[in-house]
Amino acid sequence: MKIVEQIKNTINSYDMLKCGDSVLVGVSGGADSVCLLYVLHDLRDELNIKLSVAHLNHGLRGADADNDERFVAELCNRLGIKFYSKKVDLLSDNDTVESAGRRARYKFFADLKRAHKFDKIATAHHMDDQAETVIMRIMRGTGISGLGGIQYIRDDGVIRPLLDVSRKEIEEYLRANNIDYRTDSTNSDTEFTRNRIRTELFPYLEASFNPNIKEALCRLVTTAGEDGAFLENYARRLYKRLKNPLPQSEPICLHISSILMVGKPILARLIRIAAEDALGYFPQLENKHIDDILALAGAGKSGSSLDLPHDLRVTVNYDWLTFSKQSEVQMFGAFYLEIEPNGVYEIKKYGVRITARQIAYADYTPEKYDTFVDADKLAGRKLHLRKRQDGDKMAVYADGRTKKVNDIFTDMKIARHHRDRQLILATNDEVIAILGVRVSEKYRADSDTKEGILIRYESLENFDN
Repeated sequence: MKIVEQIKNTINSYDMLKCGDSVLVGVSGGADSVCLLYVLHDLRDELNIKLSVAHLNHGLRGADADNDERFVAELCNRLGIKFYSKKVDLLSDNDTVESAGRRARYKFFADLKRAHKFDKIATAHHMDDQAETVIMRIMRGTGISGLGGIQYIRDDGVIRPLLDVSRKEIEEYLRANNIDYRTDSTNSDTEFTRNRIRTELFPYLEASFNPNIKEALCRLVTTAGEDGAFLENYARRLYKRLKNPLPQSEPICLHISSILMVGKPILARLIRIAAEDALGYFPQLENKHIDDILALAGAGKSGSSLDLPHDLRVTVNYDWLTFSKQSEVQMFGAFYLEIEPNGVYEIKKYGVRITARQIAYADYTPEKYDTFVDADKLAGRKLHLRKRQDGDKMAVYADGRTKKVNDIFTDMKIARHHRDRQLILATNDEVIAILGVRVSEKYRADSDTKEGILIRYESLENFDN
């Protein structure tokens, strides 16, 4: 049939599947996903793929939802396909039902993909979904990236083989092959914006303006997607040049004067990429958030910050704009760790491994971020690591005069975010050193030093925030 050839052409055109791929198909029981499953099942030998099915019961429609799950389970049993299901309670989510459902589905799919090592996740988005999505984004004032619509293939392995076929073609395929499917009663509920677009707006546009409006919108998606991809790739290359190459455990930084020389279409993308780098996922920042960040950077007041949705905090630290999680400030709470010479300590929430050992000064070869203190001057005092405290002072002059640790941070232009992560080496209430930054003049090694305590730290490659 034509639809099968079209789907196969889409799969090949976008290189969606490779020989031997294990594919997890998201199946709700509705016409779209049932069509996708049957077509992939028919093509499985030709494409040399292995199929499994995932069904998420959203718990919103009571017995109807349970019957959908039962229907998909029986369908998989007839086709000899492995079936995975899960029931969730979306009513407890504070987000809209549509957004919460989408997030829950993709999390379920991603968890299964990781646990069972699936190569791809196939979902049943089609041409009508694409047109509806673009209309919704236009009404919200989207930019070029938003006009790019639903992606055929995503970096996380999600593929959309039905994007080049219409809902009408899907229904004709099911009818011609006498294939049953479930109908979700909420699809006709006009309380949902997408349903009103489908049942009210598109029929009006087709009757009054363009009978091929959906195809026209899908052509817009193609051209806008190509332009958006070019700008995105350019922005990502530029981002690698402009961001501060700090260790993994440090915040993401962009040099303010450099980024402000860039045009806004690229600058907005740089900000979103930095936010993605800091959060670990791509946040949906609105234009007003981008404008607020640009205003913050333009003012250039060091220490000023902006808290945004998705746990994102943007801070001006001297010449840099830093991107971090708001929760990181709370994460680095009270901390105290006694250390002994010849000990190794992994501090996961700081992302560091601390090594302490006593060595002869003559054998010491300095490395970056080392802390080396005179063992004789310590006179056997117990050492511990902790966070900075209000009123902390350290000897910075040879005659023993001190300076507040916070003032030392300011003099050295250490960003506020870094200060919250900075470890202090102390004995009782006396600051011996700011780890990896500076040693108290009272305990610094000199020409009379014979042995010292070397404290060296390095970033952990994988640590749990």
